[in-house]
Amino acid sequence: MRQKGYWLVESSASTSGTFTLFHGTSPAAAAAIVSSQKFKPGSGGNLGPGVYMSRDITICKMFGSYLLSATVNPGRKETVKGFCHNWHHNGADTAFLPQADSPRKLEEWCIRVPSN
Repeated sequence: MRQKGYWLVESSASTSGTFTLFHGTSPAAAAAIVSSQKFKPGSGGNLGPGVYMSRDITICKMFGSYLLSATVNPGRKETVKGFCHNWHHNGADTAFLPQADSPRKLEEWCIRVPSN
């Protein structure tokens, strides 16, 4: 168990290349995502445009009372430090902000290509 009193779903090092990530949202947005089976990327955020997800339920709950889970293949993943908006210029598909490197001490993933 982590210091904050919850469990992370899985390690950030995956042998299969996929991760179980969570997305916090409103009831209406959750219904639309489930109906379409697609996440719609936002136009901005701490890591720039994309779909924001995490293994950290605390940050997901900050964005809505409904939690959705998805198995994600992040493609080319770039680990970033702090809030960074230029990670995609290196050809990365996903930014991974570890909890230890986050200004608010919460893990974030920003997936630019939601089909992953």
